[in-house]
Amino acid sequence: MKLHHRSYLKTTSLAALVMLGAFAMTLLAMHGLPGLIRPLAATVGWLVALVAGAVTAAGLVVLWRDRAGNDRDDLFLRLNRSCSEERLARGEVGLLARFLRAVWPVGWRRLRVGDEVEVRSLAEIQRTLDGNAALDGLPFQPEMAAYCGGRFRVYRRIDKIHDYGRSGMMRRIKDAVSLVGLRCDGAAHGSCEARCYLIWKDAWLRPVSGSVDVRGTSQVNAGAPAVKLSDSRSLESSSPAAPGEKRFRCQFTELAAASAPIRAWDIRQDLRPLVAGNVTLFAFGVAVLTRLFNQVQRLRHGVTFPWVAVSGGSSVSTAATPVAAGARVKVRGVEEIAMTLDVRGRNRGLWFDLDMPKFCGRTYDVAERIERLIDSRTGRMLHMKSPCLTLSGVAASGEMLRFCPQHEQILWREVWLRPVELDVQTKRTLVS
Repeated sequence: MKLHHRSYLKTTSLAALVMLGAFAMTLLAMHGLPGLIRPLAATVGWLVALVAGAVTAAGLVVLWRDRAGNDRDDLFLRLNRSCSEERLARGEVGLLARFLRAVWPVGWRRLRVGDEVEVRSLAEIQRTLDGNAALDGLPFQPEMAAYCGGRFRVYRRIDKIHDYGRSGMMRRIKDAVSLVGLRCDGAAHGSCEARCYLIWKDAWLRPVSGSVDVRGTSQVNAGAPAVKLSDSRSLESSSPAAPGEKRFRCQFTELAAASAPIRAWDIRQDLRPLVAGNVTLFAFGVAVLTRLFNQVQRLRHGVTFPWVAVSGGSSVSTAATPVAAGARVKVRGVEEIAMTLDVRGRNRGLWFDLDMPKFCGRTYDVAERIERLIDSRTGRMLHMKSPCLTLSGVAASGEMLRFCPQHEQILWREVWLRPVELDVQTKRTLVS
């Protein structure tokens, strides 16, 4: 048995024993203790049994997820499949979303996942923008203009963002959504290849059904002058740059300015994605139980989920078979990838994220080779020394970041992937 699995099993077993012990002691206390001590002891006992039971359930979920590994899709992804782009593009909406639509008063709700909307005309949107071509600090990018007048479905309610380049914390953003399939192509930003989801303010959209109260539309002022998106302020950062160096300004670089801090203990940041339809009820439960288990593991200095080991050295394996866009590849197992990571869990500066083990052992098509990205802190165009790859249909789930709805494309090193053709050739060699 692997050490991390043994740690999970130990915590789960201890929690189960505590639950059974607390349950038995409570029953005995309720019959043997006198007077006012009895209800007090019963309350404490049931509370301990309840907490221990929750930890036991969380441990069973983690053990299942750890055992499933490469054999099947991750449990969180499987349970949240009804919120996938493919399902939403077909107009399919999950059971919880349908229930909330039925019981939630129309005037109280905003756009939710699966709602059909029409992007307002460019002239209407321009009248919502300030002198920096932004609304509430969020720029309307030139790449977005092509979608004006089109109809799309809401993919995610953007209730928060992860401030990667600055504080590393979650930050609150209001009145914003992403739309199914609409990612930035970087055409107006130096051909940046990050392919971030475009974020749309509610004021820039019009509900098709007319059954949604899109708050923020009052900011459309018919008498306001239109802001030209070709204005250099909408494209280039105002931060100091070296002579001849171009600094870009986009939604990604302005996320901190368009958001506000969130306190870590504010549980509303977990509940908003559930109510909006970003996550299904069962996927939400799996994520919350996994988080509870990890908190207990940290308290007892155990191994958290998912387990990712590192090589322990400063030099890592860089040898890899070159992979072109469109190739079919299989993501290597966690243990194989661990051998390529340094003590910080990185391979040549690229971190193997805690969300990435979900995709290990699975087969995907290579979407694109990534060679240039905009730095969110400075607006500089970064040219990667070692190109990374993105995989079709693979994006960050947000589970480990309080259900963060940004769903950025995950970057992979070639050494973390194995061309499917090599697997086929190896099997043929073994057979012969």
